[in-house]
Amino acid sequence: MSDELVKMSFSDWEKEFKPMWPEGPDLWSFDYAELKHPEREKLGLWTVVEAEGNWYITSGFHYVDRIGYILTEVKPEKEVEVLYLEDEGEDEETEEITC
Repeated sequence: MSDELVKMSFSDWEKEFKPMWPEGPDLWSFDYAELKHPEREKLGLWTVVEAEGNWYITSGFHYVDRIGYILTEVKPEKEVEVLYLEDEGEDEETEEITC
């Protein structure tokens, strides 16, 4: 892999790398030994991480701040980072609603 970090939008990432979403609401969960299976090594591996209230999809296996993993049909040739969910912050004014 190159030292160059490529940043892209989520929609561009989906089109280029073709994620293989697991059934159900959860992301993939692996330990490092499972990832060394020859069939999995052919796929792209991505880690969803949380940093400063945002979720990012970053290429490769990462452990710190991870939410889960995503497999893709296409492996990245460079290090890639995608903003997945952005923290919209809390509104300064809150409105109380009563029924």
